[in-house]
Amino acid sequence: MNKITITIFAFALSLTSIFTSCSNSESKKSETVDKKSEKSVKINSKFTSAEKTSPSKNFTLTDNKVAISGAKDEMYGEANWSPNGKYLAYSSVSTKGIYVKDAKSGKTKELVNDLDAGYGYSWSADGEYILFKGTRIKEGRKEYIATVNVETGKKEILVDRGNRRESTPFWDNTEEGKKVVYLDGDKPKVAKEYKYADDYTFNSEQPNTRNVILAGNNTYVFEGTEQVFVTQKTILGASVSPDNTMMVYTIGGKGMMMYNFNTKTELPMGRGIHASWSPDSKYIVYQISDDNGEEYTGSELYVSSVDGKYKKQITKTMNILEFKPTWSANGKNISYQDGETGTIYTTTLKN
Repeated sequence: MNKITITIFAFALSLTSIFTSCSNSESKKSETVDKKSEKSVKINSKFTSAEKTSPSKNFTLTDNKVAISGAKDEMYGEANWSPNGKYLAYSSVSTKGIYVKDAKSGKTKELVNDLDAGYGYSWSADGEYILFKGTRIKEGRKEYIATVNVETGKKEILVDRGNRRESTPFWDNTEEGKKVVYLDGDKPKVAKEYKYADDYTFNSEQPNTRNVILAGNNTYVFEGTEQVFVTQKTILGASVSPDNTMMVYTIGGKGMMMYNFNTKTELPMGRGIHASWSPDSKYIVYQISDDNGEEYTGSELYVSSVDGKYKKQITKTMNILEFKPTWSANGKNISYQDGETGTIYTTTLKN
């Protein structure tokens, strides 16, 4: 592995050891709270999911193509497919800027060049806007919340409170429109409401997206502006299933966990991090990485059913470090970044 890669990912490795230490020290005093029932929830290893038993699919990746070429001085990551499948968004490994690639034409363009914009950005439900938190370094560090229209490239700053640190903003999708929500302390506030794109039809039966938000020492899950989950545990790479019933995350030193919102139970899933959900909420794709304490020595992608009974390694490469996979909305593609070169690959998924 080259020195540039080691430098870029050394910070991530140091975070992992910190998270492991924090997780061990906090485990005795931490608890999870279901805000709807206002009761403490005891996490245990029992886990039930009547409709999600182990499937019989045999996933295989084919047609591995370079989507975005990386270089030593220009490495990319944080790939994220738009809900309508029209674009693949991505950022630099340093999370500066947001770019999109048109899935049909193959053309790419830079939307914003803001510092930290690539960390935790999110698509609107109709794929019209990207919401992000940016940083400006001038007379002290200042964070702000903004949107950018993917078609026009127009950026709109919605929250700019001087030197205040902002948590990651998120979307609240309602029948009336898509709302930008941010936290003021631990209280959600609506910054602005947008109308849906003309070609988008709101489905009232489809659950609103549950969003995982880190704020202070807590990790929250909000459904719209309603808080439905909070924990003081240090969890990494948390992601909620499209049907809102499950959440997958990693606890330093303990491995990947699958949390069931309905039964309020937690299932150990073994090693893994940075999981992405299949559109039907039955599977996750994630990475398992190895290191020698100083640098990554290998990383591959795996698919698992939500109950952990079906698991399959879907990549096996000697010269690629597969990081941060993202499952496309149509379920046909998986994209991921190469931690060695900063190249983003897109593959076709067969089952």
